[in-house]
Amino acid sequence: AIATEARPRAFSLAAEVTRGYDADGLWSRIACPVVAVRGDDDVFVSPDDLDLLVRAVPSLRSAVIRDAGHFAHVERPVETLRALGLVR
Repeated sequence: AIATEARPRAFSLAAEVTRGYDADGLWSRIACPVVAVRGDDDVFVSPDDLDLLVRAVPSLRSAVIRDAGHFAHVERPVETLRALGLVR
């Protein structure tokens, strides 16, 4: 999985770059439909994180992909497309 292969320095840099980013303030202004997809084995986005996103973005619909991690679209592409409503 990507979590075990990722370089720690890359995550540290990402955290530094996003410090001070007002996600709640910006995301609450999103007016278009949004679908948030996470894998049920995601080690980066927790169920609580997804709940916060659902509250922050009024038009958001969420989906959880079984047997997938953070990159559900790579690990379970068909299931992800179904969750997005792009295939049956």
